[in-house]
Amino acid sequence: MQNVEIAMTLSGVKTSERKKRARQALKEVGLSAHINKKPNQLSGGQMQRVAIARALVNNPDIILADEPTGALDSHTSEQIMEILKGVSKTRLVIMVTHNMEQAEAYSDRIIRILDGQIISDSYPIEEEQLLEPASKLEKFQFKRTSMSLRSATSLSFKNLLTKRGRTLVTAFAGSIGIIGVALVLALSNGLSNYLDSMQSDTLSGFPISITAGKIESTIERPSTSTQYTEFPSRDVIYPLTNETTILNHTNVFTEASLDYVKKLPSELPESVNNISYN
Repeated sequence: MQNVEIAMTLSGVKTSERKKRARQALKEVGLSAHINKKPNQLSGGQMQRVAIARALVNNPDIILADEPTGALDSHTSEQIMEILKGVSKTRLVIMVTHNMEQAEAYSDRIIRILDGQIISDSYPIEEEQLLEPASKLEKFQFKRTSMSLRSATSLSFKNLLTKRGRTLVTAFAGSIGIIGVALVLALSNGLSNYLDSMQSDTLSGFPISITAGKIESTIERPSTSTQYTEFPSRDVIYPLTNETTILNHTNVFTEASLDYVKKLPSELPESVNNISYN
């Protein structure tokens, strides 16, 4: 029954409707007693009937049968042809066969083809039929098939279970890849954190110190030497030393400054290792 249901599964038919139509199709081909059997428990003729039921279950307008009796014995072939003959009463059945006896016994129209060329046609289309207005021809609209998410998930899970070995190997290989990526990311993150910590510990030995009192900048003093022994008459630039050329700054610590340091939060930002004062 699952084999017959597959066509409806791909078309998005609901589960209850699938089972109902599958049972009916199997009944039409005489397999009601074999619904729960597996394919390897069926004969060749029964398998062929399952294929016919699968073709009928979606109620198509046209059925294409390619050598439906090619691998069957004569008795079973007759049974299959009788089923197709019954189907042809309500649908168009196009069958390809090399058995001319079957073709003549069961077909309404026979077209003989040799090397891709039509040799004969037992019921050729008349010229006036070809000139029929297009408005009289039936217009077919093809339905868009869509499988539900639940059906797709169920089919995928069943497929995984039928190929356990391949599934396990694939899962193992995939897990190795995922673990490898996770290890690389972990090592990268851990190394970055370690370097940040090491830098912080190292730089804490070279603190930024603020000292009270007058601080002179490290700007280089201009040179006082000159090659002139007397004032020249032309315009020149003289080197000059003056207190104003040296930058000075005075740090004054008051009680308010010390109170501010005392009240600094105990949880320091990452860029600060420690704060101390005397």
